[in-house]
Amino acid sequence: MSSDESRNVQMVLSKAWSDPAFKSKLLSDANAALAGIGISTPKGIKYRVHESTPTERHFVLPPPPTGELSDELLESATGGLSAQVHASKKK
Repeated sequence: MSSDESRNVQMVLSKAWSDPAFKSKLLSDANAALAGIGISTPKGIKYRVHESTPTERHFVLPPPPTGELSDELLESATGGLSAQVHASKKK
């Protein structure tokens, strides 16, 4: 993440935490809320904001990569997931 992106994220978080009307707009129409505070979004891209709570978390799946995945990438992805599953089963 670039320093500009990081600053924008911090600005959005700060405003959402301190301005209930902005937070409501951010959750219902993120593109308009971002434009309203001077953050431009790429044409054709729709942003959605979800709020995590103490009892609910969101996991965002990125778009799938284009082309064929390397064996190394596939192995690291499945290895990481199985390590988490095994660790949580031991509890």
